[in-house]
Amino acid sequence: MRSSVTALLFLCLIICATFADETKPIYGIDERTEEYQLPVSLAKTLGGKTGAMMVSGAILENEGFFSLAAGPDLQTAQNLCDGEPFGNQPLNAFCSGTLIAPNLFLTAGHCVREEGASQPNDLSNVYVVFGYVMLDTDKVKVDYSETEVYKIASVPFSIYDETTDIAVVQLESNVVGISPVNLFGYYTEVIDGDEILMVGHPSGIPRKYDIGDIVEVDIDNHKFFTSLDAYHGNSGSGVFNDAGELIAVFSFRFRRFSV
Repeated sequence: MRSSVTALLFLCLIICATFADETKPIYGIDERTEEYQLPVSLAKTLGGKTGAMMVSGAILENEGFFSLAAGPDLQTAQNLCDGEPFGNQPLNAFCSGTLIAPNLFLTAGHCVREEGASQPNDLSNVYVVFGYVMLDTDKVKVDYSETEVYKIASVPFSIYDETTDIAVVQLESNVVGISPVNLFGYYTEVIDGDEILMVGHPSGIPRKYDIGDIVEVDIDNHKFFTSLDAYHGNSGSGVFNDAGELIAVFSFRFRRFSV
């Protein structure tokens, strides 16, 4: 029987599964999609509002322009077998997030602070980068203009504890050329079986799109479980309904398997 509940906006999203006593990030076929594989669509528009969080050593500045730093690819860094998806891609990001106002970026709390800490981390060496994508099968976007890369000014709101994992980051200036996402509202109905879209940077690699379903709602803890395919770098990723409205933030915090 399908259950219908009213859930808080920006639910902390949890995926549950088991795999040889460990957590399983992929359900069935890996359906994560690349930027260059998508036609012009609502999903691709939402992708443009999604940013990657990178430390200064992962993206280098040179007279107002920026370039990705060279480093190991996913296969090398994680000792993957030959032929694993996305193995040739760089992993320059450590978290994901979504533009919710001209200079406000929504992400997971643990991306900006330690559990139990009284203050957020020092983020003076962290950038939010828009447009971190693969251009084709073998080519990543390396060069970025100053309108695609933003330093962090402050963290006006963040929670990271046993039940909640969310943060709002203020950028040093308004983002140019990208409009914020639409928010559903403070309360929204979330129903088992609803189709949802997540956009982010799994394992820190270039932007991926994944469609899944809500499979269980935990109204008491303001969370829901899904069939989305996700990894650690997806923390902070926006989760959208079929109207393109932001309904949740993905967190790799809560384990049964958690994200």
